[in-house]
Amino acid sequence: FGDSSTITVNTPNDLRKAAKKLKEIGVKPEIEAFDLAINADEEMKILFELQELIQKFGTFRQEFEKVYSQSRILNKPENYILDQDHHNHPANQSVNFDWQFISEILFLEKVNRHFKTKTVWQEGTNTILN
Repeated sequence: FGDSSTITVNTPNDLRKAAKKLKEIGVKPEIEAFDLAINADEEMKILFELQELIQKFGTFRQEFEKVYSQSRILNKPENYILDQDHHNHPANQSVNFDWQFISEILFLEKVNRHFKTKTVWQEGTNTILN
């Protein structure tokens, strides 16, 4: 992103300030809050909030696709040949509608990987995020 000669460092204090500002405007910075959690109860609360956001995204995507599919074909047939015009547009290089949500899909995959590598505070705790 931006100028490759710039390095940005987010200290814990910077993250706390950003989290406070985001909360003031109604955004929940769950990932940062999870990393700063001081006990299992805080972690679990944040994991449940993240799970809710993931479910909301799934619901939003279903509704969006339902409306969009009224005027577009979302999934190409099995024998469909992708565009050969050497343009690297996600919609031209995909047989399904994932291209429309590629940022969200990649972000949610990253979130899941992030939390699967975290130490579990309590023995026997199951993974909440799928």
